Amino acid sequence: MTRSAHAVFCDDIRHEVSGKYTLSGVYGETLLASSFPLVLPKLCLMLYTLTPMPWPLQRLQFQVFLGDKALAKAEVSASKLAEIAQSAARVEADMNSPTPLQRIATPLSFNSLTVPAPCLLRIRVVTESGELPVNALRLLGSTQSAISSSRH
Repeated sequence: MTRSAHAVFCDDIRHEVSGKYTLSGVYGETLLASSFPLVLPKLCLMLYTLTPMPWPLQRLQFQVFLGDKALAKAEVSASKLAEIAQSAARVEADMNSPTPLQRIATPLSFNSLTVPAPCLLRIRVVTESGELPVNALRLLGSTQSAISSSRH
């Protein structure tokens, strides 16, 4: 099993008292706008990074881009990654999982995000072993959707 990363794009993320996350207004691969520039009052994403338990992450850095513009950059500290790995190992040992995975969920929120023109909202995830591919959100005008759909 290899490492992977996946993002869920949505309107809001709430962290519940029980520890679970509630994602509302989840987008597919495309967000359609009636016109540009588009001002989004709030846009969230939940980034999931997975790695096999025998191969814990030593480095986890991510960047979020709107087109070519960097919106956010962060790195999880080595001590926090070690803490997450230890906690995940205890849970997996209790569950006796045949394919134990360590999963790191990172919620991100952007308020009053202005999208000047159609583009991609993309994420770059880097670990000590290199970059992981991550899905992106296409921000398109409603007429562009009809054009791109007719090409498939």
